[in-house]
Amino acid sequence: LRCFSTIGSGPVWGRQELPWLVDIERMHGSIMAEMQAYLAAGNRLPDKSDLDPNHAVYGRERWELLHLQVCGEPIASVVRHFPVTMATLARVPGLCTAMFSRLPPERSYIPRHRDGESGTLRMHLGLKVPDQGRCYIRIADQDLSWQVGRAFVMDVGANEHEVLKDAEQERIILIVDFLRPLPRTIAWISWWLYRWHVGKAAR
Repeated sequence: LRCFSTIGSGPVWGRQELPWLVDIERMHGSIMAEMQAYLAAGNRLPDKSDLDPNHAVYGRERWELLHLQVCGEPIASVVRHFPVTMATLARVPGLCTAMFSRLPPERSYIPRHRDGESGTLRMHLGLKVPDQGRCYIRIADQDLSWQVGRAFVMDVGANEHEVLKDAEQERIILIVDFLRPLPRTIAWISWWLYRWHVGKAAR
């Protein structure tokens, strides 16, 4: 699929290759406002270990993930709290999965790993980033620092990555997985491969 990609093999892309990122970035304030309202209402984000108790590679400290959509299926009990966010994400071509990711103040590291479904790429949008110290993701020997209101895209399925936070503040981002841009015929095949991969994982 990387060979047929209409935006090259990456592993990192930005606005030049994916112009729709600008539309997502413009809405970062409204997206963060919905997250703040959700937390202010007393809701708590699940920890990664709650979602995947048998996978210890991600470390012991909390890493909180709130899924809005998984493999193309919105989570009804969650998305009703995020109408603006979901309307914004409708602009993402080939949207598959969307979630908020929060690293609490005490969490400083996510070990090196590889993830992502077959044929997808991953967008990160900075929503709340520590204003002191470093906070970044390292992928394929590149260090990408999050910035509030800025987005970038990575191939996290083909490349190992790790997160480092040298700061005593929380970090909140929006993560979006979408189908890799491909020529029409190959994109159709990619979609069915993705559905097969997801179905196999579910079983």
